[in-house]
Amino acid sequence: MAKPGKRQNRLGFFGIGKGVYLTNELRQSLAYRSLSLAEQWVLAEFISKYNLKSSGDKNDLRGIGITFTMQDILVDITPRTFYSARKKICEVGFFIRDDSLKPVRVNAPDIFIPSRDWKTFVPDKETQKRINENTARKKAYLKRNKDRRKEYLETREDGEDD
Repeated sequence: MAKPGKRQNRLGFFGIGKGVYLTNELRQSLAYRSLSLAEQWVLAEFISKYNLKSSGDKNDLRGIGITFTMQDILVDITPRTFYSARKKICEVGFFIRDDSLKPVRVNAPDIFIPSRDWKTFVPDKETQKRINENTARKKAYLKRNKDRRKEYLETREDGEDD
């Protein structure tokens, strides 16, 4: 048992960070950037459920897994969006659906275990192209704003000399 006030070691399935469940490591990964905004939102809900069940990523749930159903999300999305997002989240490697842990009964919910496969995810060409286009648009936007600010400051300084 850790001393009171001392931070316990975490398993780090989704990156190491203080108080932030969606760490910069996770958000900068190709796996995360390949997800749509709806899929990113569902992933946040999925990780929230994982953190709740694992006591903040301290307990290893790989042997028992967790369920993640429509009842576990706070946002209002359609079932179609939810299930397609959950499938994509597993495809890019954040969680793995483990049928060996699923109870043998009719309509039993799927069981998921956390995974670090997202760290080595390589997107297909189309997804990589979309990621590159988004990155280029962001850089162009930031450069445009930087240039506008620079121009504004230069004209402002010129006007003060009059």
